[in-house]
Order: sequence, then C-alpha cells, then structure tokens
Amino acid sequence: MADQRTRCPLDPYRVIAEKCKFLDQQTLKLQEAPELIPTGEMPRTFQVTVDRELTDKVTPGNRVKLVGIFGIIQQQMGGAGASGQASKGVNKAYIRTLGL
Repeated sequence: MADQRTRCPLDPYRVIAEKCKFLDQQTLKLQEAPELIPTGEMPRTFQVTVDRELTDKVTPGNRVKLVGIFGIIQQQMGGAGASGQASKGVNKAYIRTLGL
C-alpha cells in the first residue's frame, strides 16, 4: 500500500518582512597596534561584531578601545576525507562588542 501522506516542501518557511524586526549589525576586523608588534611579525586580528547604535561608529584606521564578550565559533573545514571520516572543525575567536 502506497504512502498517502503529503510531504512537507523542502523550504516551508518564508520571511514576512513587514512582520519582522531588523537590527543594524556590522562586522569589524580588529588588529593589533603596529608599534606593539615585534619586528618581522604579522599583526594578529580578531573578528568583532557590533549592533544597534554601535554600528558606523568607526572607520578603517581608527584606534579604539572596546568592551565585549569573547566567544568561539567552530567552523567546519572541508567534507569527508579519503578515509570517509568527517574533517575536523576550526575554532575561530570573535568579540561581541558591548561598548566602544
């Protein structure tokens, strides 16, 4: 006997823009001050996210002090390897900014 149930579509969800609330959000790249880096080394960088009233407060080249929450995002690298096992993820640090 064939299955008579109807299946859900692949993407049953839709965004209804007029019923959504949107926030301004910006991703910044924070870099060490050049005078603090030993000669011959590359500056370290951090990904920083800002939202709401903190967006558009800085431009490239500005020196800033910020307060935020340090977090880790695990990113998956590649697919299954030759052995058939899933590849390992890479931990990437970021800071969610609370104040500039």
